[in-house]
Amino acid sequence: MKRTLFFVAIVVCSMMLSCNEKEPEVVDNGVFVSGEIDGYDYVDLGPPSGIKWATCNVGADSFEDYGDYYAWGEVETKAEYTTDNSVTWGVIIGNISGNVKYDVARNKWGGTWRLPSKEELIELAEECKWEVVTQNGVKGYKVTGPNSNKLFLPFAGYRYGENLYNEENFGYLWCSNPYENNKDYSYSIEFNNNERKVLWDNRYDGQSVRPVTK
Repeated sequence: MKRTLFFVAIVVCSMMLSCNEKEPEVVDNGVFVSGEIDGYDYVDLGPPSGIKWATCNVGADSFEDYGDYYAWGEVETKAEYTTDNSVTWGVIIGNISGNVKYDVARNKWGGTWRLPSKEELIELAEECKWEVVTQNGVKGYKVTGPNSNKLFLPFAGYRYGENLYNEENFGYLWCSNPYENNKDYSYSIEFNNNERKVLWDNRYDGQSVRPVTK
């Protein structure tokens, strides 16, 4: 009887560990999925901050899908991206992280998902290995973290006016930080075939959003 109870206890403990400590799963061309939070897959790249990155952009159906484009501080897509219809252009506003009114990641995905910070974008750029690849016919970066887990960032370009620019050559991701010296700009990361850098950009541009969570 004691042996049976002991065996059952081991089985129950194993089941609990398997549910709570899911091993990273390899999905499609070596891109890792570490688990799921609030219905969305994430990958733990092992950065010093401990932040977890979503495996897809907001509005995307796959790793390679570009997803939707948003002006900074806005939570809806538009047919046209201009200064005239920008909600935050010329507006004094602080960090929008987690603010459901301005943070599209929190607004669309809920839970603890949010826009990455400027510091988290810099960490992604500096702590990970970036390699230009073509994945399922889509060009972009395979980003490998300190723990060898990976994610894919497509060269999705950006939207201005009614048009899409720099598709297949550049990628852009908004963060939650406004530019300190000018209320017309906010920070994002820009990446292309040769480099990736965090810089300030026009708030009215339509850029991709890659959520993060703890």
